[in-house]
Amino acid sequence: MKVLITGGTGFVGPHVVRAVAGAGHDLRLLVRDSTRSRELPGQPVVGEMTNTVSLQHAVEGVDEARATSSRLRKTRASNASS
Repeated sequence: MKVLITGGTGFVGPHVVRAVAGAGHDLRLLVRDSTRSRELPGQPVVGEMTNTVSLQHAVEGVDEARATSSRLRKTRASNASS
């Protein structure tokens, strides 16, 4: 099975990538920087989750997608007592 993994070079991603590859699946990795995926199994596809064109390119021909990426942003806590 051909599996797309997003966020494969992040904190959790490499563990997921290795586990899925170890189960015998062919991998495609959606990455922002292909140099960070050099030691990971799979075919890197440079792109962004927020870019429709790169996301469409990444999902072409895959049977399954696993998202390990997330977009974190700093938010200001509200003061409930005021």
